[in-house]
Amino acid sequence: MVYPSHFTAGIFGFDQEPNALPFETIQLSLASARDKIPGQEHKLRPWLQDLTYGHPAYDVSEVKAQIDATAEEIGHGYMLWNANVEFTAGALGEDR
Repeated sequence: MVYPSHFTAGIFGFDQEPNALPFETIQLSLASARDKIPGQEHKLRPWLQDLTYGHPAYDVSEVKAQIDATAEEIGHGYMLWNANVEFTAGALGEDR
């Protein structure tokens, strides 16, 4: 689980709350994880945040930013989490 809402202020040297920087938070988290398991990156499959917890409200752009960061950093697989099972379909492109 690399939910941006669960990171504390100041992590990764951000000037903003990590929840407001979903792409950067996921990208740096996965880069750190990937570096810890060289040659086994295919085992990384993060749970991404598809719910609002704190500020800002999460919608298409925030969920898509996490998906895009995952694709850029590890190139495969993710899972979305929403306790109410209400997913942001607009963040899922035709190829997802």
